[in-house]
Amino acid sequence: MKNVLLCASLLLIGSVSCKPSDVEPAQSIEGTYQAKDYDHFSSFGNSIAYPINGQELTLQIKYVSADTVSVQIVPSATTNALPNGVYSPTQTLSYPKAYVESPNHTATYIYLMGKSGTTVSTTNPQIWIYSDKHTADYLFTPAQTPSFSKSIRFQKN
Repeated sequence: MKNVLLCASLLLIGSVSCKPSDVEPAQSIEGTYQAKDYDHFSSFGNSIAYPINGQELTLQIKYVSADTVSVQIVPSATTNALPNGVYSPTQTLSYPKAYVESPNHTATYIYLMGKSGTTVSTTNPQIWIYSDKHTADYLFTPAQTPSFSKSIRFQKN
């Protein structure tokens, strides 16, 4: 009887420990991220490390629901410390209801203003968070260069 109870206990423990994670994609990416590099994708190795001209940039993601987060992109100063807001916005950008999608669990996509599957544009900035849940790329198209998307690489604190 002791062996049966022991086997049943081990089976129960094993089934609980092998259970897939109950953490929703929107919960797993919640946190504060710090800017590390500007134009990480399109500069072909010539990215610019933050701080730039003393300016830092913080990305804050807060869980709202299973498929929604609140996002704030916060510059360390709101004055024109950087030319024309190129490397950083000149004010805090707030997206209270950003849509989250994690189609293949290798990355999580946050659509700040557009719908899933849409391309990055001046009206549809996006955040891509990689499977490590610590690296994020903010992809946007500055008004100064509407033909060229830019990116900022963030690391979770």
